[in-house]
Amino acid sequence: MTVWFLLLACNTNAQWRTHEATNVAENVRFVAPGANRDIAVRVILKSCVSSSCSRNRKSSCTASFDGARIEITSEFSWETRGGQCTTDCGTIETTCTLVGGVPSLGDWPAEHGDAALTLTVPQLEDTDG
Repeated sequence: MTVWFLLLACNTNAQWRTHEATNVAENVRFVAPGANRDIAVRVILKSCVSSSCSRNRKSSCTASFDGARIEITSEFSWETRGGQCTTDCGTIETTCTLVGGVPSLGDWPAEHGDAALTLTVPQLEDTDG
């Protein structure tokens, strides 16, 4: 009986299960502007994923500025399987360009799904020099 249990615990053909998450983030922030001076928003999923028991990680986001506030949406999906998994805590993240203009330097109200937050626009460095 013990031998049979060990064989089941080491089964690498465990059933894969799909997970989806919309607008669930641990961290939403601006990242440094690129060469074209667009500002990007990075969204990190609020979930740990094991490197040995997850696959097909996908993510996307949108970010827009209407002159008064920033609206962000994000979608994540991944597959996991049970069994003996490593205990590492990997993340899934996505980055999207802010459309609708660049807000001025400082703090701006933002919405990510139902969550209200404040994002700080970073200082843009002059690269024309």
